[in-house]
Amino acid sequence: MKKTPLIVALIAFAVAGCSPDSNTEGTENKPSETQQEAKKTPSQSPQDVAKAFYENYIVKRDIGAAYDYFSEKDKKIKTKDQYVNDKTTMWEDAFKSFNKFEIKSSEISADKATIKADITTVDVAKLFEEAIGGESLLSLASMSKEEAEKVAEKNLAKYKDGTTPPPMTTESQTIELIKENNEWKILVGWAAEEANKASANPVLEMGGTGTIMSHPEKGNVSLKANSVKFTTAKADPGMALCIVNITVTNQMKDQYTENIMSTLATGSVYAQGGNKYDRHFDTYAPELFKSIDELTLSPLNPGKSITGDIVFQVDKAAKGLTLKLDAGFSPIPDTYDHASDKSLSFKLGDVAL
Repeated sequence: MKKTPLIVALIAFAVAGCSPDSNTEGTENKPSETQQEAKKTPSQSPQDVAKAFYENYIVKRDIGAAYDYFSEKDKKIKTKDQYVNDKTTMWEDAFKSFNKFEIKSSEISADKATIKADITTVDVAKLFEEAIGGESLLSLASMSKEEAEKVAEKNLAKYKDGTTPPPMTTESQTIELIKENNEWKILVGWAAEEANKASANPVLEMGGTGTIMSHPEKGNVSLKANSVKFTTAKADPGMALCIVNITVTNQMKDQYTENIMSTLATGSVYAQGGNKYDRHFDTYAPELFKSIDELTLSPLNPGKSITGDIVFQVDKAAKGLTLKLDAGFSPIPDTYDHASDKSLSFKLGDVAL
């Protein structure tokens, strides 16, 4: 099931206060008990490292302490703060007392090791089903935030005291370990993932065409970046509107039915140096651009295209801009699976006024 912001909001609201806050706060500067223990025992076995990692990640939900067991290769790709931010979720922290793990097997050589384990954690999909009760997603979407929260709070009230176990799920995991400076460390593989993403998701030049949605049997929906223009008209002081003209084409044999608006809405522009700019919806200026969002509400027939603009507000002096779009959804809404590693990017260049 796709974890939408609605799921996060409903469950987080309904289970708030079930248990004490997780102790991930201050992990960057304050050594955890596990870190201090690790300093005393520099020759931990692969099994010891795996147990310590799962004890922190699964049971204590001390994400920062869990990160300390990762290899230096991985730490060069993702910082501790990034990892803590990615992995800290209120509903998992609320139910951490029910989490457990079991090391099932290990294979160890001179400088590599493989550990297999079963981990049991809260089943978010089932918890969400309980939260919405008999409400359909369509009726839930029509509710106000307050109304939806009341539904979730009522249906999840039995978990408020923190003693009733939520629905749980068990999955098998395999972790790889390597030796670094004679210490066993977990190799997450972020460096390899980044390399694969770079090759699978190339950054296209302006005028290029890529796949924005795909279905293994029915085909693709393509997106072409036609042009980009910048203007200070209607922009905030010190900012400029970045207007990207795009064309979406249904290359499938069937009618394209999934609303692409949500996919385009999550697009972002990145500047050299790391600044990120999300979609800009605050300005209505038909004399400057024609929003493609107005054209995406109806199904798109095979071979047909729609052309319009998506708008961002960027710093007037921004350089090396790149548009990045989520390309992980299916054009046919028969599944909520999402390929989070798929993206479609285009070079926009420097702001030119």
